[in-house]
Amino acid sequence: MSAGPSDALDRADVAHTGTARSPKDRDRPLLLRAGDARVAHLSYVHWTNKEVPPGKSFLVNELDPDRVVADARAARAAGADVVVASVHWGTEWQEAPDRQQRAVAERLTASRSDGRRDIDLILGTHAHVPQAYEKVNGTWVVYGMGDQVAGEMTDPRGQLGSAARFTFTAPRKAGADVGGDLGGVHPAPDGQRPAAPGQPRPRRRGRRL
Repeated sequence: MSAGPSDALDRADVAHTGTARSPKDRDRPLLLRAGDARVAHLSYVHWTNKEVPPGKSFLVNELDPDRVVADARAARAAGADVVVASVHWGTEWQEAPDRQQRAVAERLTASRSDGRRDIDLILGTHAHVPQAYEKVNGTWVVYGMGDQVAGEMTDPRGQLGSAARFTFTAPRKAGADVGGDLGGVHPAPDGQRPAAPGQPRPRRRGRRL
């Protein structure tokens, strides 16, 4: 495991988070602009396909709720108006969120600082199938968006993905939560790919809300 992907993304001028070259790099929050708002994007994985080398935990952000909360608070201190956490979690091919997903979502959405929630949106991946979108403690949690660019799967459900539009509004007073609304859910482009050889093409299940 190396920082190669970070180098490649930098050369392509693509902003990225979740991997780092050094502890200092890892502790620097990714802040993006959305209109006049500053949006922090954090990213974590529940497990990796390869062992992380000893002493190099900064190479990839492993999922630890306490660490996620600490990073969210650091991002807020760095000027983030909205904090989004992407989480690679859950059980492959299971359409309902598992116990771990629900426990982590409960922990992260319950975390607050000075009355304001620490995380404004959670986006989940890994299960290969779309999972529920729901509010937990008043915060939107996408348990699983399905596949986006994972390639063809032997299970036709792996051709299904979703994409959502969330709109955040400025708080009515300083220190209050930003308002977060789900504007729509749509089939992701991934859901338009041909099915794997010998597999039926899945029906598009997404719909506009």
